[in-house]
Amino acid sequence: MADLAPSNESTNRRALRLALGVALVFSFTQFARWPLAHIAPFMTAILLQDSGPLSLRQGGFILKMALISVIGGLFIALFLANFPLVMILVACALLFRLYVYILRSGEHLLAIVAGMIGVILMPYLVLIYPQVGAIGGLALLLNFAVAITGAWIAWYVLPQSATPPDGHGVELPCYKEAASMAFNMMLLMAPLLAGFLAFGWSSILVLVYSVLFAATYSGKAGFEMGLKMLISNAVYGGVGMLLVYELYVMVPTVPFMIAVAALAVFIFGLRIFEGGSTSPYWTSGLNGFLILLGGALLADGGYSLGRMADRVWQITLAMAYISFAFAVVDMFRDMFARPIPTEA
Repeated sequence: MADLAPSNESTNRRALRLALGVALVFSFTQFARWPLAHIAPFMTAILLQDSGPLSLRQGGFILKMALISVIGGLFIALFLANFPLVMILVACALLFRLYVYILRSGEHLLAIVAGMIGVILMPYLVLIYPQVGAIGGLALLLNFAVAITGAWIAWYVLPQSATPPDGHGVELPCYKEAASMAFNMMLLMAPLLAGFLAFGWSSILVLVYSVLFAATYSGKAGFEMGLKMLISNAVYGGVGMLLVYELYVMVPTVPFMIAVAALAVFIFGLRIFEGGSTSPYWTSGLNGFLILLGGALLADGGYSLGRMADRVWQITLAMAYISFAFAVVDMFRDMFARPIPTEA
């Protein structure tokens, strides 16, 4: 999980800004619906955990990476549809190049998500759901645009009240380090994409969630940390959504649902911005909560326990795969990095 951005602002102000931005984007997705709209609040939350707003250049870079990955994934699928193995290899090569480029540029975490999701998702959509392939690409771009706009509005309403502390510059990785991280990510995504294409799995959300979690979760802590993140996603996020759902059942109105969701995000934000050892788990729980919340689709007649349970199961599968895959990659990396003993 990305480290919490340092800030001299009060915890309450940061949490309130987070709740405001997520509530705005969540409200918009409920009325102006499009495919995969439920991941827009998740992206907005990533942006609003920063110590300052995105610049216009940073926002443009994220959209540029999303456009490149979507177009690249689309062309790879269209021209290599009859050669699935070659298609996967080319997609992984593009993923590798984009990942190294973004890491070396020092751009925002959301740019990594943008650079990954189109390359992985577009080949699957074109081959498994050809009728929605291009529309899916446009939907992904719209998600990033809405998330960035919602975050900017939240920063405008609640502007930065304190200058971030000095001395927290990010040291950019050298090419070797960036290439190693990109290669690990390629090893994670290749089996996942191959499995979905080979078996025609229809659980597209598992693929989407896996990309989101892989881009935002650090595998350096190994399987134990991954297991804790998995539990916090399912438990914190699931319990939070269950409470919101129960309140919505009692007062089934859209404004009330949005207000309760904003209150829940505010509480998550307080725990996150307090810092401490449990902050990453609350961040992970917020991710799970927002993915569940974003799929409420009130215009479809509200949520249901069965629908929520299915989302929790998909989140669990995605997080379990990412945690296990990171652990396996780390194990083999350490194995090959260990010096071979020589005889005296």
